[in-house]
Amino acid sequence: SSMSRPWFHPSHLVYPHCTAAMAENGSSGPIQSLGESFSSRCKFFADGVGLGDAPGYGRVLLATRDLEPFEKLMLTSPEIVVDRPKALLEECLGAASPGLAATLKEVIRICDEGEGATYESQVYWAALAALAASDVTSNAQDDWRQNSGVVDGLGSSPMWSEDAVEQWELPPQISDEVQARILQLFYPDSVSSKCPGREKSGQDSAAAQMVERFGLLCSASKFEKLVMVFKFNSFYDKDDGLVIYFASSFCNHSCSPNCWWQYDEGCFSLLVGDVGVREGEHLSISYLSSKDLERPVALRRQDLARGWLFFCKCSQCVAEGVVPCCPTCGELADVLISSVDESPYGECNINCDICGKEDVSCFDAYSFHCARCHMDICPACTYVQRTERALEHGAK
Repeated sequence: SSMSRPWFHPSHLVYPHCTAAMAENGSSGPIQSLGESFSSRCKFFADGVGLGDAPGYGRVLLATRDLEPFEKLMLTSPEIVVDRPKALLEECLGAASPGLAATLKEVIRICDEGEGATYESQVYWAALAALAASDVTSNAQDDWRQNSGVVDGLGSSPMWSEDAVEQWELPPQISDEVQARILQLFYPDSVSSKCPGREKSGQDSAAAQMVERFGLLCSASKFEKLVMVFKFNSFYDKDDGLVIYFASSFCNHSCSPNCWWQYDEGCFSLLVGDVGVREGEHLSISYLSSKDLERPVALRRQDLARGWLFFCKCSQCVAEGVVPCCPTCGELADVLISSVDESPYGECNINCDICGKEDVSCFDAYSFHCARCHMDICPACTYVQRTERALEHGAK
């Protein structure tokens, strides 16, 4: 069984997943029914926590009463855990599992060759571990003989050996039910064509290659969704493997969070912070490490836009750095997330109209754009201008 393999642990618990707080796509089902199932399936779920819809945030966790400092709010087990690829590779070779080792090497090779992949190889491997039985067949080995090659070492060329290819192996499949739940988690509707590893059609090239290479029955689009689910919803465990929890997908981010979380024997444990939470407030955690939270707002926003595809407007970030107004017309600028939004100028790059930096989306995770006068500002110029205005005000 899959549970006999130490590197893969699908949960025995049944959770009705819904969308993370960061976005509104992918959610389904009434809030009330999801909330009832949510509270009944957690190992522990406080009576002061509920689900709600928040414009711009999607479905979020809310305090339904005043919550006391350090109060325990929930404890939930993971849906799925996938080990770190290099550790898994060593384990497979040590356990005489050449099929899994060959498959993993091929995933790494596909991600490293050519223009590279959109994401790191670890999330593509995790997506293979999140396939259901309906995504593969017992005849997959026949497909692999025709479409695939086994790699002799990381990053080397394929070996078209019939005997070697017969040893290829995919991770054990998860149930359709678990897969359907995790596919309700956040993933972007589209990815910018400026990102590496994108085909002209907008498709993830590495995902498409893996579907063909391993003879999968699922579409490249579905496989890419599984990749993005892990990219934008998973946590790193203590061994740098990827783990997806149910409860964490409902927690907002804040650079000054009102809650904190910890691992509790492999479970996700959520607790109130040291100042408590008032009724009606969103429950928030930090997606960044405590060290990263000490960085300037411009760098925090870069990390969050690059890692989770949103421009942070938490109270801490708003206090430290506002969205700029266009210096030409005075209109509030739009925020463009580089990994998601296409250039407003078609195939032409976005260049900063203040400092002259070219192809801003290649270097920065976000930029500011005035739709009225077509002025573009890079993050660095925004904060330089803000500092200069503050100094001028102080001098007066």
